[in-house]
Amino acid sequence: MLGSFNEAVNTATLNSTNVFLHDGNGSLVDGMIDYVDIGSDHLMTFTPSSPLDYNATYTFLRSSSPSRRLAESSLSMTV
Repeated sequence: MLGSFNEAVNTATLNSTNVFLHDGNGSLVDGMIDYVDIGSDHLMTFTPSSPLDYNATYTFLRSSSPSRRLAESSLSMTV
């Protein structure tokens, strides 16, 4: 999954304590989070540890704390 923020974020706040992917049953999906700034693009990727189920519903959440900067940024995701 690729996410694009509208501004740079504090990379210390992009971790498993405040960025979550849940499956349709509400179970946490394990994965790795990466972030990079490329010019004016602020990109985050979430790579699940195992393949996601086809035609299933997942919910991506990010906590508004601890980073005010992260909370104010909008995020769009592509799966």
